[in-house]
Amino acid sequence: MSEQEAARPVRASAEQVMHLLRQPALLPAWNPAFIRLTADGPVTPGVQFPLRVRPGLAGSFEYVTLDPLMVGMRWSVAGLVEDSRWRVEPQTPGWSIVTHWLRRRGPLASVLARADRGIAGLRLARLDEFLAGTPATP
Repeated sequence: MSEQEAARPVRASAEQVMHLLRQPALLPAWNPAFIRLTADGPVTPGVQFPLRVRPGLAGSFEYVTLDPLMVGMRWSVAGLVEDSRWRVEPQTPGWSIVTHWLRRRGPLASVLARADRGIAGLRLARLDEFLAGTPATP
């Protein structure tokens, strides 16, 4: 099992961040681990959507929590289950602080643990880049 957390400023309002996080079909646009996420139907906790991740593994994705400023997600493929949370804190107009926490478990998670170090921060940078439409500065 591996667990990590990171936080960073994001160049978008809390509303914009939360809107994007609640759009499962857009997750592959800024999270390259997701090849395809088919999101037909309501976005409510417990509804599972078909997911394909690199290197082509099939699995499922679901929202666990949908609060006003926090989103909980779970996705799984054979040998790996990831639980994650995204917490958004409004800042000055057009900016937010986003905290991303994740925990991975399963045999595949153990194999990937070393390569996955820093993935929470990397996801935050990609989220920021996507929302701002420009590369983030380190």
